[in-house]
Amino acid sequence: MNILMIASGYEIGGVTYAMRNLCNELIARGHIVNMLNLPGISELPEGFDKRITLINLIGFAKYWNLSMAAVKKTVGIKKLWLLLLGIIKKATNKGPLWRRIVFNGLYIDKHYDISVAFRQSPVSYWLAKYKCDSDLSVGFWHTDADFENVSKLEDCLHYPDKICCVSDAITQQMINKYPQLRDKFSAVYNLFDASSIRALSDDTVSEYDSNMFNIVTVGRLSPSKKITRIPQICYVLKKKGLRFKWYIIGDGEERADIEKAITEYNVSDCMILLGAKSNPYPYIKNADLFVLTSVWESYGMVVTEALILGIPVVAGNYPALHEILYDGVN
Repeated sequence: MNILMIASGYEIGGVTYAMRNLCNELIARGHIVNMLNLPGISELPEGFDKRITLINLIGFAKYWNLSMAAVKKTVGIKKLWLLLLGIIKKATNKGPLWRRIVFNGLYIDKHYDISVAFRQSPVSYWLAKYKCDSDLSVGFWHTDADFENVSKLEDCLHYPDKICCVSDAITQQMINKYPQLRDKFSAVYNLFDASSIRALSDDTVSEYDSNMFNIVTVGRLSPSKKITRIPQICYVLKKKGLRFKWYIIGDGEERADIEKAITEYNVSDCMILLGAKSNPYPYIKNADLFVLTSVWESYGMVVTEALILGIPVVAGNYPALHEILYDGVN
């Protein structure tokens, strides 16, 4: 089959890893995979199969995600032109009009069996349905149906022919919330390359203290991950006289708040922010315990990755967790 993948970004995290694993598996099975290069990167991130062909945007389409920061970096006539384009975007971006304007000249000169919007977004879903010559358009869904920002995505749910939710729990949530679209939704789990995870985990970790009980959490520093809970937990554990260090792998908008809480609870000696890591697996493998503090996850890929590496897991009780972790069993 000829498959076109569409993604608006390749940030470090579970969705990008899941897309990489799916693309690589499709190619391993003999399919042809092309990638519509929305972010305008020069090459795919490390780990993506080199046989994936990037399709670059041309003309107006390159400015679909135009920001004022990009406008400020230009000079002369181009700056004036981009400023005008930015004003048009601001005036039309709340609905599909901006997409129709900026992608008007986009023509993908190839027929595909399937076009796949791998990140849920109005742009990706719309492109998969209306700008690709494909027999079937598919959108993946990687978020909780009750997530606070889901309302911004509701208008684009009718674009794909099928929507693949990454767990049974999310599939049922979506059916309950949008019963009129129930025939669109089905569960399609993310793939894991266990052998690759184990191989990548062999790198050394210099930050851990062999004299301490080492705990690790991997995730974005964002509200849903509830990493803001950890400083207080560390304070309680420290008062009990436990010897431990808790390492956080990830970055995000709550970093400043977490750093402030670490100072307020006086736990800088036992809670360490290591930032985002392109390869978090050595940190998971060499930990004594993996902890996921999220209040919700569409699935929780990192929990399965910790189990693959044989590390005990403690996680919050969100619905999809029961498809991975069985209390007292694994």
